[in-house]
Amino acid sequence: MTNLCYRSIFSDSVNRIGRRVWILLGFVTLSTIPAWAGSPPWATDWARTVAFRSFVSRLSFNSTYNETSRKTEIPRLQLSYGASPTTELIIRSSDIDVRKNLQDHRSISDTSLGVKHRFIDDSKAGVQIGASYFLSVPTGRPSVGTGTGTYDSTVSLLASKRCGSSQISMSSGANLYGRRSTNLTNGFVGLLLTEDTRNKDTVGIEVFATGPQKRNARADVASGIGIMHPINPSEMALLRIGHSFEGFSTLNVYIGFQKRF
Repeated sequence: MTNLCYRSIFSDSVNRIGRRVWILLGFVTLSTIPAWAGSPPWATDWARTVAFRSFVSRLSFNSTYNETSRKTEIPRLQLSYGASPTTELIIRSSDIDVRKNLQDHRSISDTSLGVKHRFIDDSKAGVQIGASYFLSVPTGRPSVGTGTGTYDSTVSLLASKRCGSSQISMSSGANLYGRRSTNLTNGFVGLLLTEDTRNKDTVGIEVFATGPQKRNARADVASGIGIMHPINPSEMALLRIGHSFEGFSTLNVYIGFQKRF
């Protein structure tokens, strides 16, 4: 049954939603291989939005390691609000401890202001399609790697297909850096498969790729596994562990707490 469900993901969506939307998503995916714009704890975002007139806060610890550097965000704070049944407003920032050139530096990160809108929600087909936009305000310190020093944008196209207790999600887009930034405009794409368990946990596995930010730099291709564990109807624990096949980090750990009110 599950195999049949997965085989029908794109055929059902094409029949019910129309070929042009999926062709557009495929084009974006192929042409953009990030700034972090996922649905915690995942790096991949989905088209689901916060419930109308509800707030969701996420407080988390996020740390990335490789052979020569370390970057730790503690805390990372994200606040979301359901501005309409299909629109979510988002603000996020973090306090970053970074090791660079054998020296430790601490600073607030750049602050992101975002909006996510779900413009297709076909409950019968289990298909959701949306888009998001984030504006990064330069509140960090470029000299120590906690900010870019410019106003940057991240745009994404999001799609999700649910089949029973399983869901597959894809996000694809681009990071557009300010005119004075030394970073290159780069793309990203993520693919996430989640499963709702009998005890109401959501477990998932994802693959995420990001293009190079600097000239002669490498792209990053990473994978991760994670879990969303409900503590009660309004609170949830979040965990993700990831690893780069090639690129930025040998280990990435995300531990978070989510509260809806």
